[in-house]
Amino acid sequence: MEHPKIAFIGAGNMAKAIIVGLIESGYPRENITATATGIDKLNLLHNEYEIAVTTDNSIAAMNSDIIVLAVKPPIIERVCNEIASSVGDKLIISVAAGQTCSSIRSYLSTEKLSNASIIRAMPNTPCLLSKGAVGLFATDSVSDSEHEFVTKLFSNIGKIFWLEIENHIDIVTAVSGSGPAFYFYMAEAMTNAAIQMGLDASISRELVNQTAFGAAAMLNEFDMETAAQLRKKVTSPKGTTEAAMNVFDDAGLMNIINDAVSAGATRAVELSKND
Repeated sequence: MEHPKIAFIGAGNMAKAIIVGLIESGYPRENITATATGIDKLNLLHNEYEIAVTTDNSIAAMNSDIIVLAVKPPIIERVCNEIASSVGDKLIISVAAGQTCSSIRSYLSTEKLSNASIIRAMPNTPCLLSKGAVGLFATDSVSDSEHEFVTKLFSNIGKIFWLEIENHIDIVTAVSGSGPAFYFYMAEAMTNAAIQMGLDASISRELVNQTAFGAAAMLNEFDMETAAQLRKKVTSPKGTTEAAMNVFDDAGLMNIINDAVSAGATRAVELSKND
């Protein structure tokens, strides 16, 4: 089936990013269903994107070909228990951070589903603009046709990266899942610094945003060069950039970022414990 019916169990920011990306890529709206506990959120989704909505997870799962688990990790066990009788042999895609394929199988809690086809996905919020990054891992039971469909599905909303080792998804979570917030944090700091030094607030924001856009474009355009090589090209000896880099180095910024990414990956593993 070219456009199977997809049920999003959960309608938070990540589910919305994927849904919007799908619609922007031309996916038929009538083949998308989303669930949530809040009727107001569902009404907004229905009115804005013209997709089907329901508060009943089981009904949504029953009437779909593919089920996307897009709920917060602490409630995934309860949700899986709710939909277990409706899963059958359907493909399950989980975007819940830290939740392993074996955990999801155990939550579905039926012997028939012990070999369920599961794909773990870690998209990030730039998928909303079809400029996301998506890490993917598939269990051995995922068929070639399912693998191909999911590749096409997520390619519509970003660049995909298939992983051979499941726990590498936790690293992807820390790097690209949380990563946009790292760049936003840097942009926030640069904007505030410019404003504090006297530059107009609007100009400060636009200047920082355009600088980030241009730097990202250079990373993609000159992909044969590493970020370190591009940085060195901007950094003239005894120049303004070097003065700034010296401050970063003195503060140990590289180590701070390494620690931050490690903390994110560790937290992704902890989430599997449903704390």
